[in-house]
Amino acid sequence: MRGARLLFFVLIGLCFLLTFVQVSCAGQRIATFSGVQLVTGTKVVQQAMFGERQVREVKPEPFAVVAAFAVLAGLFFSLAPGRAGNVLPALACLVGLTALLLLMGKLQAEAAREASGVLEVTFGPGFMGAAVLLLLGGVCLAVLALGKGDRAAVAASASATYCPECGALVKGAFCSDCGARAS
Repeated sequence: MRGARLLFFVLIGLCFLLTFVQVSCAGQRIATFSGVQLVTGTKVVQQAMFGERQVREVKPEPFAVVAAFAVLAGLFFSLAPGRAGNVLPALACLVGLTALLLLMGKLQAEAAREASGVLEVTFGPGFMGAAVLLLLGGVCLAVLALGKGDRAAVAASASATYCPECGALVKGAFCSDCGARAS
């Protein structure tokens, strides 16, 4: 199970190498960013009207950084034994997905504000893949974490002894409620 969790977070990490965001103006692609570029920052070279090249620095996006750290934390937490090995990675998935959704809203709002709606932001396969995997991973790991707790309770109750006379839980040779001998 631990190996599956690790592989899962490695796949999410690989999504950060793919196209996360594409920015277009009137259908013409202006820039494309991978998840790694959004995390680390990059420079965009654009051709101006008269052949001049403009270099624009794109700073790291804080929500992308949080999402990347959540994926790394999930990878690390996947090594935890027992129930924590499901609960902590599930929480990392929740944080990562939330950060990606906030990133999506921020980028769309900035594009609308800066260019009066002329710029269009589309989210590529890396972004969508990471978001879907974080959602699925969070749900699956949460279900596993909750399911393991329920199985432990059922196993504990199955091994318990009950009084044949009154049905009370017996912790010794005799029932503390009615005094009958436990068999």
